[in-house]
Amino acid sequence: MIRSQSLLKKIGYVAFLWFGLSSSAWAAFEYRCTGTEPFWSLSIETRGIILSIPDSPDLKIRHVPPRGAAARPENTLQVYETKTRTGNKPVTIVVKRARNGCNDGMSDIELPYEVVYISRQSVFEGCCKPLNESR
Repeated sequence: MIRSQSLLKKIGYVAFLWFGLSSSAWAAFEYRCTGTEPFWSLSIETRGIILSIPDSPDLKIRHVPPRGAAARPENTLQVYETKTRTGNKPVTIVVKRARNGCNDGMSDIELPYEVVYISRQSVFEGCCKPLNESR
């Protein structure tokens, strides 16, 4: 058990180096996203990603380190290519800084990021804010 934990730490360290992100940088990419038609929310946290839709069970998605766009600041664009925890179904999530803010069309609140959630069953578009922001 101890040997496997050590191996996992080494693999994690190599992954941090490979993706160019430290664990604290991963934590910086945590978001709360929402959308309408239908109403839905997406929580992107280092411990996991959860898609919530009213009258449906939450969909738990594996967290992976996001990929950024080449030669762009890391907070400009994050792409999560991952899979659901149950069923191992592919999911792609793209979070992009919105030049003029993002509005869901139902409220007057402008959020700094746009999000697109893509699976085989559905595509949702909405807005996000970093979890470390108070609004």
